[in-house]
Amino acid sequence: MFARILIPIDFSDQSLQMFQCVAQFCGKGNDEMILLNVMGRGEEVTNDQKRKIQELIDSVTENDIKARFVTEIGSPVNTILDVAEKEDITMIAMSSSGKGMAREFIVGSTSLGVIRNSHIPVFLDKFEVTEEGGELMVVKRCANLFRMAIVPIDFSSCNEPVLEQIQYLIDNGLERAVLFHTIDSSKYRVSDDKRFQWVKEELNKLKDELEVGGCDISTHVHFGSPVYNILEVTREFDSSLIIMGTHGKSLLHEMTLGSVSEEVIRKVTVSLLIVPCID
Repeated sequence: MFARILIPIDFSDQSLQMFQCVAQFCGKGNDEMILLNVMGRGEEVTNDQKRKIQELIDSVTENDIKARFVTEIGSPVNTILDVAEKEDITMIAMSSSGKGMAREFIVGSTSLGVIRNSHIPVFLDKFEVTEEGGELMVVKRCANLFRMAIVPIDFSSCNEPVLEQIQYLIDNGLERAVLFHTIDSSKYRVSDDKRFQWVKEELNKLKDELEVGGCDISTHVHFGSPVYNILEVTREFDSSLIIMGTHGKSLLHEMTLGSVSEEVIRKVTVSLLIVPCID
């Protein structure tokens, strides 16, 4: 997953910090980090922007991590996806937004456009924007990605690709993970003991498929609204990451996210690893 990473850079504080965050979990085993700036016609990268990019590249090359900067002209979403395909990228890593409102976590249209249409995993990080002295400031943070992962399971075609990503993280030092399922209160009754028992058994089967090594993996079942409960479990376990499969129905090469996935992506305040699953 971390072999060839594409990081869109628009020179906002969020996107520059995104590079620094990704660099923290890239080791010597990664092939390359590619920083991509998508420009409109007639735009140019300024000398100050070139200096910032070089500083970022220098900060990782001294740790034997390969990185380079490329520029492309075009629409952001299509260009990011085109470069990802051309460069044989294994993961796209994006900040939640290039711009934001004070004290809010914003998912921008470019981020959502890439997530909806990507055929490879997308790592999305959220950065809080606050107001200080009349100016918007990005709160600096880089979550310990490998501390605790919440993994919503929907017992669908997403199971396999999601478990592959969990196994990758386990092999690279993930400390804890919770395989989690919400029994939807709009479809089942809280007294439906057979459903609860089936869910527990299936979650344990998925757990048994993983080579856990030193990772502490547990299972968890809630009853109610899927979105609400995913957000609650994320807070309850103080999660550093959510690993979520997203369903899309292929139509003229475009994908649309399911309502649960998109609402979680918009509302959650921790890092997300979004795994596409085409039905």
